[in-house]
Amino acid sequence: MAHVYLANAYLHSKGVPLDYGEAMYWTRKAAEHGYRQAQVNLGSMYRDGQGTSQNYGEAMHWYRNAADQGSAEAEWMIGGLYFHGWGVIRDFTEAANWFRRAAEAGVPVAQWELGMMYYQGYGVSKDLAIARAWLQKAAARGYAPAKDMLAKT
Repeated sequence: MAHVYLANAYLHSKGVPLDYGEAMYWTRKAAEHGYRQAQVNLGSMYRDGQGTSQNYGEAMHWYRNAADQGSAEAEWMIGGLYFHGWGVIRDFTEAANWFRRAAEAGVPVAQWELGMMYYQGYGVSKDLAIARAWLQKAAARGYAPAKDMLAKT
């Protein structure tokens, strides 16, 4: 558990100077010990190149480990990799599948992403009623972009 605290301290400058290298070291230790949130954080560090070289393959690896442990946040992140084609072949259908998993688990940004995919017909058949339903769920959880989109439609 100490790995998690040290990783967060260096990553968020809590009591120590911000240091992505140290954050990477301690986040990896925690992730290797199976801490789900550390796996998500490590994936994001690889995705963004924080404390390491950017590596989408490693990001996917750690996101999948976290998703396998039930992390809806990791599912949303995987959807983003597929949506943008970062380290994988761009695949809107696969992105929608991962966004759906996270959306069904209650992740507001994933609900918004999925709603927008239905609104635009990316990876799913365009369906404004389904789009609106997902946007309403995200808005009900306080997600401002969903509220804005609903106000426009």
